[in-house]
Amino acid sequence: MLQSLVFTLLLSLSLSSYADLDKRQFTIGSVEVTEIENNSSDIIFESNNKSTLSGIGEVIGVVDALIALGKKVYPIVEAGKPILSSELPVTHVLPRKTSDMSDYELTLGMMENWKFPKSRSYKVTYKNLYGFEVVTFVYTVHFQYGGSYEGAGKYLTGVIVSATDLYVSWGYEFSAQTEVVSIANLGTLADPVASLSLRLNWVVKTVLAENRSSKMFHLTGAGSLR
Repeated sequence: MLQSLVFTLLLSLSLSSYADLDKRQFTIGSVEVTEIENNSSDIIFESNNKSTLSGIGEVIGVVDALIALGKKVYPIVEAGKPILSSELPVTHVLPRKTSDMSDYELTLGMMENWKFPKSRSYKVTYKNLYGFEVVTFVYTVHFQYGGSYEGAGKYLTGVIVSATDLYVSWGYEFSAQTEVVSIANLGTLADPVASLSLRLNWVVKTVLAENRSSKMFHLTGAGSLR
C-alpha cells in the first residue's frame, strides 16, 4: 500500500515536471532584432530583371504624380520555407501616366540616373524560457532609387523584402509576409520624390501561444531608408 502511494506521488511529480518542461520549451522568453552586414545587391538585379520581363505587376497605389506597381501583399516565408528572392514580386514607384500597364514597362526602360542599389539586413532571434534559440531568421530590404524621367523626379524600383537563414525548432511554426502600406510624394508635382512605406509582418506559433510582430520601413527616391 505504501509502495503504491509513493509510486503514485512520484508519477504525479514527474507529470507535473513534464508539463512545466513543455511550458518552458514552448513559451517565448525573449525576442531580439539586430542589424547585420549584407552583400545582396545581386538579388535586386535578378528580381528586377525577372519582374520587367514577366510583367510589371498591378496598380497598388496612386497619389499626385506617382503610381506604385507590383503586389500589395505577398508572403516571404510560406510553409516554413523562405520564398526565393527571384520569385518575389518587385515594387516600383514611377511617374503616373496612363492606365496601360505596357506603357509603364516602356517608361521604366526609358528612365535614367538610377543610383546603385541599397539593402539593409536584420536578424531576428526568438528564445524560449530556457534561453535556447527556437526561431531565427534574417530579412533584407532591397531597393534602387534616384531614377528620373525626362530629366525630373526621383523614383524607386526593385523594392523587395526577402527572408533567408531561417531556423525553426520542432514544435514551432513561422510565417511572414510583406505589405505595401502607402506611397507619398515628398517633392512637387513637377519634380516628384517618391516615398514608399512597407510593413513586414510575421507570426510565431506553438501549441501554447501565438506571437505576432511587425516592422515598418520607409524608403524614398532620395535614397533614405528608415
